This record gives sequence, C-alpha cells and structure tokens, in this order.
Amino acid sequence: MKIDVNELRKPFIEQHRLNNVDDVYTFFYDESNNFRKLYLTEEGFNIEKCDNFVLSGIALKAQVTDINYDELFDNLKLQKNVKEIKTKHLGKGDFLDFLNERKVKIFLSWLNSEDIYIHYFNLNAVYWSVVDIVDSIIDKNPHPFYFMHHMSIKSDLYKLVKSDEEAFFNMLRGFNYPNIKSDELNSFTSLLSDFITTKSVCIDDFRRNILLSLCKNLKELDELFFIMNETDNILINNFLPFYVRTLYIFKNSEHIFDDEDSIEKIMHHFPMQDGSKELSNYKFSNSKTFKGIQVSDLVSGLLGKYFTFIKDMEISDMHTVKGELNERQQENLELMRLIISKSDKQSRGFFNSVMSEDEYMKNDYFLHNVSRI
Repeated sequence: MKIDVNELRKPFIEQHRLNNVDDVYTFFYDESNNFRKLYLTEEGFNIEKCDNFVLSGIALKAQVTDINYDELFDNLKLQKNVKEIKTKHLGKGDFLDFLNERKVKIFLSWLNSEDIYIHYFNLNAVYWSVVDIVDSIIDKNPHPFYFMHHMSIKSDLYKLVKSDEEAFFNMLRGFNYPNIKSDELNSFTSLLSDFITTKSVCIDDFRRNILLSLCKNLKELDELFFIMNETDNILINNFLPFYVRTLYIFKNSEHIFDDEDSIEKIMHHFPMQDGSKELSNYKFSNSKTFKGIQVSDLVSGLLGKYFTFIKDMEISDMHTVKGELNERQQENLELMRLIISKSDKQSRGFFNSVMSEDEYMKNDYFLHNVSRI
C-alpha cells in the first residue's frame, strides 16, 4: 500500500509552521555516528558509546547536478593525493577540539560565503528509546493536562534514567523491553513505579508532582500499548523513518544520499505517492561521485560532535564551558550560528531534533545565546 505524502506532510507543516517547503532544492546527505541498530545485550547496549546519530548535509536552491568546491579544496591546502574531502581532514578530537581547528574556520567561512544552506536530523537514541513509556502511560490516562506537558514529562523521565542508566536498562532487559509480556506487565509496572518514585528527587517539586501524578496508578494498568507486541530488546531497528521525513516534507526537491545499503534495501517498505503519481525523488550514490555528499560529510561530522557534546554537557556547566572558549573557538561557533540561522530563515523544515528539553536549552544558550534558565 502506497502512502500519500500529502496526508503526512500537511498537518506536520501546519503544526510547525514550516516555510518554503514547496520550493525546489537539491539536498545532499551524509551521516555521523551511524550505528544502524540499537538493542539491549547482557552487557548493556550493542554499541560501546551511544553518541547522537546525525543525518545532515547541504541544500541548494533549485535542481543542480552537483557543487563546485575547488575554492574550498584549495583553501584547505589538502595533499594532492586526497581524492575526496572527509571530516578527518578538518581536524580530530571532540567538539571543543574541533572548534579550535583553523581548517574548521576555513570550511565554515566558505559555507557562509556560498549560496548554500545546511539541514540536519539529530537523534538522542537513549531519549528516543524511553519516551514510548510516557506515551504508553498517557494513552491510558488521556487527560489534556498530560498531553500539554508530555514533552516535559518525557524529558524528566529521561533525566531519571540518566541518573542511574545502568540500573534502569538492566531492569528493562529483564523484561525484554520494548516487548513487555502481558503476564509480566504487573511486575514491570511495579518496578518502573518504584524507580520513578525513588529517582524523582532529582527534579523540582512542581515537575516531580506532574510525573508522580501521571504514574500514580501505574501498577494498575492492564496495557502499555507502545512497549508491548514489539521485538525483544530492539530499541531501534533501523533509521528508515528519519531518512524519509525530508523526502515527503520537501516533496518537490531532489534528495541525494551517500550509499547506505541497510537503508536502500528497505526503502521499498515505505512506497510514497504524491496524489496520483509515484514519488521517487531520491537516490543513493557514492560520495566520490558527488562533491555535495563530500561537503555533507563535513557538515555531519561537525554536527555529530556538536550534538553529542550538547547531550553530554551538564546543564550546570554550560556557562563555564562557553565562558572558557578561546578566540578561535568563539569565531567558529559564531560561524556555525550564522550558517544555521541563514538556513533556518530559508526554511525551518531544514532542521529536526529528537532530544530532551535540557538539550534544547543547552543548544539555545551555547549556539544561539538564548538563555532559558
């Protein structure tokens, strides 16, 4: 059964007041921290470190075949045997190390000087893995108050999880989460309720009372819809939903992805229709074929480091960390802000993040100088 993209995109565009999404662009993509699957094992997760997955790159107005990056290549003074630009050519280390690189400044200055926009999807995978718990509980307590505060509740549950992540996921593993069995539901909700009650001392009283109110009758629930009848221990089976989002939001555009066999093989599971015609506005290609994909590798590498840095930084430390940036780091951060602001002005649809409230606040402060604390 084909999916009419207009049924998907219209309410989303209206809800988020997205602008210029019917314009024609050419999107190039690459990924950072692409672990493809996330599942629970006896030792924890199947991956050693759960950095943020970022699918991002550049967008150009109108349909184009590729970009010319000769000036960028020359300015970076890469060795003649370099056939394609990679993130490693800009620098190494974590985000703050990257901000201190001269070549990062060259790259960001070039981006800002060209008629190029950037786009990104950013995923905090641990946050994504636990928010279905809140949706399942609200599904059984459909009060408008909880719908209004659902983002705050999800962020608070995530904060509790992060306060003792090992214990929490050990508990989930014992029930093959997210596939809780009916005969184990009472045991699961009892342990979950005890965990929330015990750990909720780390959030302020007002928000704690909202969370505890929602979970007051947790032990009596006979169903948790979104975390039952799933697959044992599989938190993220694939990233397909995140690949197709921009395809239907920007349905009139061309989308060129870096080769990703795991996605290309299952893309047919999401056949799209634009009214009476088939929507096939994407292709996968080798990065050596398209310089736009190579530039997208640099964007994704930078943003992958940035959003992981935002996730891991304590909110209480953000003023100190930003205040200790040296001159080059400040200049590069401002160049990041400029290219993101330019792109956001062109279309808010270029950006999408799945992360907690604290991460949104840290991002607003660190990158955009907006303090909500």
